[in-house]
Amino acid sequence: MSRVKMDLPKLSASLLAAALCLLRVTMMEAGRQQAAQRDALVVDAYGNCDDVERTIRLIKPEVVTLRPGVTVLRCGVNVTRELEISWVDVDTFMCDGQTRDNCVRFLNWKRDSGVCALATAKDMLWTPLFNVRPPLRCPVIAQGIYQLENGSFDTSKLSLLMMPKNKYFRVKFAAFADKRKPYFCATLGGIYKTVKV
Repeated sequence: MSRVKMDLPKLSASLLAAALCLLRVTMMEAGRQQAAQRDALVVDAYGNCDDVERTIRLIKPEVVTLRPGVTVLRCGVNVTRELEISWVDVDTFMCDGQTRDNCVRFLNWKRDSGVCALATAKDMLWTPLFNVRPPLRCPVIAQGIYQLENGSFDTSKLSLLMMPKNKYFRVKFAAFADKRKPYFCATLGGIYKTVKV
């Protein structure tokens, strides 16, 4: 029987190099798979509130699917007089992802100062949702017809809300003029999930 002479340090170095190579390949593949998907709120419902008296309504609100998992909002809004936003109330409910029932309040956000400036601020979760033509000007919104094309949420910032995946979310957005008189109310609904890109 012949004995094979082994150089233990060389064998250990070779095994370590092979393990590092395998780890790198595995991490690169996982990174590719992760890059091929993202978390998104896939909206399937959008329109005017039914339970609020208001002076401004969305005109032909629609949800458009650009590709699987990527939805955008489109509509027109006819502002019949100059308005100053004095109060906003955003109510969000989380519901069962399958039945869309059994809803519980997930988030309620109210603001009574600097509302227009905040709505038109850059790099916010809602910035793509307020990308209208002509652009909104603060503090007074001018009379006219505004068009929302491809409105959405900044999906990179949705994770900050720590929304559970595969849940259905209903959002009600109400804006008020002086003395908290409602003048605009819209709703949307969608499921928060991981989608392929």
